[in-house]
Amino acid sequence: MKVRKINYLVLSVLVLAILARCQKEETLDIDWQNNYTKKGNLLISNNPYQLSSQRISLVNELVPIVNNETSELTLKSTTDFSKIELTNNYAFKLMAEVASPVYDDNTLQATHVAIKDNYAFVTYNTRGSEWQGGVEVFNVSDLENPSLVSSVILPNADVSSVDYYNGAIYIVGATGDYEALGYNSAAFLEVLDLDENMEISSIDTMIDISSYAGTDIIVTEAGIMCTSGSDGSLTVFDFDYNIVQEIDIADARSLDVNSSYIYVLQGEDGNIQKYDLTTFNLVSNIALESSNTPGPKSEIAVNEDYIFAAMNEGGLSMLNSDGTLKQHIAKPETPEGSLDENHVTNSVSLNNDLVLIGNGESGVNVGGIVEEISDSIYILGSMQFDGYASTNFVESKDSVIFVATGLEGFKIISITIDEGVPDTITPTEPCTSLLGDISELFPELTNAKELHPELFSDTSTVNIYIEEETELYVTFIDEGASLRNTFGYYTYQADNPPTSIDEIERNIIFPNVSKIDEGGALQYGDKVKIGDAPFPAGTVVGFYLTAAGWQNGTTVEGYYTHYTNAEFNTAEKQQSTLFISNRCNDLVLTFEDTKETLSYCDHDFNDLIITIHDNNEGVPNTKINNDGIIEYFIE
Repeated sequence: MKVRKINYLVLSVLVLAILARCQKEETLDIDWQNNYTKKGNLLISNNPYQLSSQRISLVNELVPIVNNETSELTLKSTTDFSKIELTNNYAFKLMAEVASPVYDDNTLQATHVAIKDNYAFVTYNTRGSEWQGGVEVFNVSDLENPSLVSSVILPNADVSSVDYYNGAIYIVGATGDYEALGYNSAAFLEVLDLDENMEISSIDTMIDISSYAGTDIIVTEAGIMCTSGSDGSLTVFDFDYNIVQEIDIADARSLDVNSSYIYVLQGEDGNIQKYDLTTFNLVSNIALESSNTPGPKSEIAVNEDYIFAAMNEGGLSMLNSDGTLKQHIAKPETPEGSLDENHVTNSVSLNNDLVLIGNGESGVNVGGIVEEISDSIYILGSMQFDGYASTNFVESKDSVIFVATGLEGFKIISITIDEGVPDTITPTEPCTSLLGDISELFPELTNAKELHPELFSDTSTVNIYIEEETELYVTFIDEGASLRNTFGYYTYQADNPPTSIDEIERNIIFPNVSKIDEGGALQYGDKVKIGDAPFPAGTVVGFYLTAAGWQNGTTVEGYYTHYTNAEFNTAEKQQSTLFISNRCNDLVLTFEDTKETLSYCDHDFNDLIITIHDNNEGVPNTKINNDGIIEYFIE
C-alpha cells in the first residue's frame, strides 16, 4: 500500500460524470493481448472463450486441511470429547488456477474479490511505483468449468477493492494521472456498467475521493460506502453520486456492514470505528493493538453478533458486538529462514459457520464457529498451496472460495459436504432386538471391563478366524463417539501373524464411521462387503479404528489408531470386544475410541458397534470359527 499526503478539494460530481462519459472509444493495436477496446481510462475485453483458455487452468484436486495445531481447543480434557458439531463435513477442492493478467510486461497481482450470486469480481494492482491495475468478472455457476467473462485493464491506476450492486461494478483505488483528470488526490471511485451477459460495457462515472488511495468499498441499498487511506475518510454516496456523509478517518483500511452498523478499521492505529448505518453517528471506538508495521495489510469482517479483525502481525481478533475481546488467534509462527512479514494474518472471510483466515505464505486457516462451545472458533487446520503461494486475500460465499495469491493470480476452490460414506453401502434391517440387547450389555458410561471381565481375559477371542473360504460383510449398528473416526480391517495368515504395525496393510471400510446427525451419514443397518475376493481358509481378519481419521473429505492419520490386536495399541491395552448376541445370532464387534490409558476414558466400549457376517442373508455364520468367542444369552 502506497501512502502519501495529498490535499483534498471536492469537485463537482456532475462535471466528473460528464468527463467520464465523454471519452472517445477506439480499438487499440496492442501486442500483449488482442481484442481489447479502449473506453475512457479502461481497456476492455469481452471474449470469454479467449480469456478463459489463456488464463484458466482446470485442476479438480482435493485440498487437504493440514492440522497445524493452531487452535486453542486440543484433545486435553474430557470436555474435548463432548458431543459437539465442530463443523460440517466440509471438503475443499481446488477447481482452477487463474494466472494474473499481464500488461506492458508487468504481471498484475490480485488484490480483492467480491462474490455475488454466480459471479466473482476480482481486482488487481501492480507492485512498486507503477500504476497499473484491473478488474475482471468470473462466472462460477459451474465450478468444474469456471469462465472469465470480462476483463478490464486500467493502464494508469491501481485497483484496491470491488463490489457489485444492481448491474454495476464499483471499484476504488489510486490513479497516477489524477492531476490531468482535474482531481486533487489520487484516490478514486469508479462505476462500471454491465450488460445482460455480465460483460463490462461502459463507464458510468469516475469520482475523486480524498487521500492517496481508495482502500475498500461496499455497496448496499443504504448507499455507496468507501474508505481511503492516509488523511482519508469514510465517504458515503447516494446512487446519484451525491456525498451523503464524509467522515475523516486516518488510515482507513477496511470496512464492513451488518444490518445496523458500519465498521471501519484503521490500519496502523488498530482502531475500529462503529457508525450507525442510518444516521452515520459514531457509536463507539473499539481499540485494538496497533501495528508495528508501516502500512499493514489488514481487514475486518462482521456478522450480526461478532467482529473479526485480521490484524497483520497481531493475528485474528474475534470481538463481541460491544468491542470486547471474545477470542484471539495468533498469527502463524514464521518458519526458520522465512521473513516474519510473509507470515501474517492479512484477511478474513465469513461463510455461514466457516471462518477463513489469510496468513500470507502460511496459507489459509480454516475454522468453524461452534455454537456448542459458545460460538468460539475451532481451527481445523490450514490450506497450503504448492510453491508457497502467498495468500493476500481470501473471500468465500456459498460453495466457492477465492484465494488471491499476488503475482501468482488466484485459486478457485469449491466447498462441498462429504460425509465419508462408501458408495457400496446396502441398506438392511438388522434383527429388531439387536440394538436394545447391546445397549443392555454395554450401558452408556458404564465400565464394560468391570461388567464383562470375561471379554478382556487373556483367552478371549478378538479377531475373526476364517475356517472356510468365504465373503465377509460388515453392518453398521451404532456409534457413540465424539470424533469422526475411520474404521477398517487388515488380514494375515494364522500361521504367520504380524510382529509389528508396519506389517499390517490397513483397508478402509467406513471413512467416517459416524451416524446421521452425529457428524456423519451412516444409518442403522448400512452394510458393506469387504475385500475384493473371498477370504481363504486360515485367514485372520482384524479391525482398526482411527480416532478423528476423517477430516474434510479425506482420511488422515488422526490422533491415534486402535487395533483388535491389543499388542499394537498404546500400553498394549485392549480397545475392542467381540461376542455373539444369542437372540439374533449376530457376531458383534465394539470399540472404545478413547485410549484406555487416559484418565477420562469412560471404558463403555460402545463408541462403535458393528456386526460381521459370512453371508449376505443375515443368517448365522457357518464359515467363521467361533471358538473362544463369548455368547451372551438375553431373555
